[in-house]
Amino acid sequence: MIRDVEKWKEAAEGVDQFLYEHQEMKIIDQATYNQAGEILKVVKERINQVDIKRKKYTDPLNETIDAIMADANAITKPLKEFIVNTKAAQLAWYNAEEARMKAEQKRIDEEALAKAKATGATEVVVPVLEQQKTTRTGFATMTVIKKWVGKVSDASLVPDEYWTLDQKKIDQAVASGVRFIKGVEIFQENQAPRIR
Repeated sequence: MIRDVEKWKEAAEGVDQFLYEHQEMKIIDQATYNQAGEILKVVKERINQVDIKRKKYTDPLNETIDAIMADANAITKPLKEFIVNTKAAQLAWYNAEEARMKAEQKRIDEEALAKAKATGATEVVVPVLEQQKTTRTGFATMTVIKKWVGKVSDASLVPDEYWTLDQKKIDQAVASGVRFIKGVEIFQENQAPRIR
């Protein structure tokens, strides 16, 4: 193992030396363009050699990690499903209780107003029912979080600033041969050369 570490250090030092020697490389004509291609091929081969060496170490580790994750998931997956189902049941009960309390509050309000009218009172105290947001037991604390949610009810009325372009769809269309899309400039550009 120590010998392997020394080889890695040597390889790293070689990289620094290589980068130093080639930092001023300029491509000014066909000869230097070709030379750069040859150098890049050597670099790619070196990277592949390092990756082969790295995989010699990491593949067994990754196999072990995968096995551990599979064992852990076999235990936790049904427990996570239980959590999801139980939270859904809790939320359904909470929502039903909230609806019941709103209906009860409405009944209390109506009774108090009717009593005030009947007695000619100018002021009336109406008890307000409040549902607990947080519940604590001896072991757990549960808090229902209320958040605002926007759901599209009519897409034709949604303002433009809330729409997002799908660049992937545009790229796929262009790659498949589409050469005109209204509002999209389609052109060809050169990419860095492939080195084989």
